[in-house]
Parts: sequence; structure tokens; C-alpha cells
Amino acid sequence: MNDVFKNRQRTSPTNGIVKAEAVYMFCKVLNKYNVNYFQDVKKLYGNDKFEKDIKAIPGQKSGISLVYFYMLAGDDHWIKPDRMIVRFLEKAIQRKVKIEEAQSILVGATNILAEKYPNITPRLLDYQIWNYERNNSN
Repeated sequence: MNDVFKNRQRTSPTNGIVKAEAVYMFCKVLNKYNVNYFQDVKKLYGNDKFEKDIKAIPGQKSGISLVYFYMLAGDDHWIKPDRMIVRFLEKAIQRKVKIEEAQSILVGATNILAEKYPNITPRLLDYQIWNYERNNSN
């Protein structure tokens, strides 16, 4: 598998599997749910069994990769609550932010910003925050 995906990084520093193996396992779950095209992804939204199967992959328990998958598959309502987003939110609201609440915070912010910026989506806001953090981190 490493020869195919060309990635020897681990999903987690402690007991993590090689990311290539995680990708393979993710693909197997997609196959189990008959997801062969981007259009098929929409039928997975809200499917607790699918999400449980993905989160059972070593290193995927938080669900960050799952929502990032939805986001990259074209759903503009998702964000990737990684360290860059969480760091920005913590600075903005001056308190600790849990990964699980980052989505709802950005959706709320998007709803407020939509009055002035009608084309804003959580995904676009995520992208802007990520770029800001990347360009302004020390």
C-alpha cells in the first residue's frame, strides 16, 4: 500500500496506523456503502452506521477526516475543525474550543455574515480562516 499512496506518515503518534492503510480502510467502508462517485456521497449524510464505521478506523475517532471528506466531496456546509481553525476560534472568542463545537460556531458566524456576504458558506469561511492562520502564525 505504501507503494500506491506514497505516504508513510502515521494517523497518530501513539498506536497510529500508516495513513496509507487508513486510506485503504476508508475506501473499503465507502465500497461497503456503494459509494463509487461524488454524487453517491450525499446518501451518506446522517448515516450513523457509516460514520461509526469510519470513526472505527484507527486514527479517525475524532471525525475530522470524515467531515473533511464531506467538505472535499463538495458539501459547502462542512468545515475541517483542525488546529488552525480551533486556534483562530479560541483567539476570537477568548476561550477553549472543542473540536466538536467548531462546526456550529462557524455555521453561526456564517449565518451572521450572510447578511452582508450572501455567498459565504461554512466551507468558504473555513478556507479564509485557514489561509489567515497560515499566513499569520508565528
